[in-house]
Order: sequence, then structure tokens, then C-alpha cells
Amino acid sequence: MINTSDITAEILSRLTKLKPILTHFPGNLPDFPNSWDINCGWCEEWAITAEAKYGGEVIWLDQIDESYFDFSHAVLLLDGKFYDSQHPTGVSSPDELALVRGITRDDFFRNKD
Repeated sequence: MINTSDITAEILSRLTKLKPILTHFPGNLPDFPNSWDINCGWCEEWAITAEAKYGGEVIWLDQIDESYFDFSHAVLLLDGKFYDSQHPTGVSSPDELALVRGITRDDFFRNKD
């Protein structure tokens, strides 16, 4: 079993360093980005970085099923599990991803440990 928390930390570090020049980020990058923010604009970068380290395959959800078209979300598919910045140990179905379940940034903070 893998844990991709290190990839999320790496991407958050990049975002924090790049914040002064990232003017194209949807809705402006918050002062303190988190895993939710990665999934809303940097998911492909996250998935590519995870693939380089752990293997697997970067896929877009709509490649799995057209019903995921509205999500425009890249994930790492490895050993039958789907990984993104909010699911470091993976989930067995895209329906379990927070993005697909419609978890907002506010919900994310309310439910954070």
C-alpha cells in the first residue's frame, strides 16, 4: 500500500513558492493552499508527479466513464485504486473522491481532523 501524502506536500510547496506569479489560478490561490486547492487546478500536476514516483497511470475521470465529464479531474490509477491529493491511500471507486462527492472548500475545513 502506498501513501501519496509526500506528493501533496511537494505540490503545496510549489504552489506556495509560485503564488506571487500565479495569476491564472481559478478563483485566486489562497494564502495557505491545501489539498482541496490542488484538486481544483493542479490535479494533473499532482497526478503526473505521483505517477513518476509510484508508477501507475494518470487518467482523467471522463476516460473511465462519460458521466464524470463535468469533473475534469486527473487522478493516479494504481493497482485498482484512485489517488488524488485528498486521498493519499486511494479509494476503490471515483465515486468516493471528495471532488466527485461535491465536498466544497468550506466543507473540507469543517471536516478536517
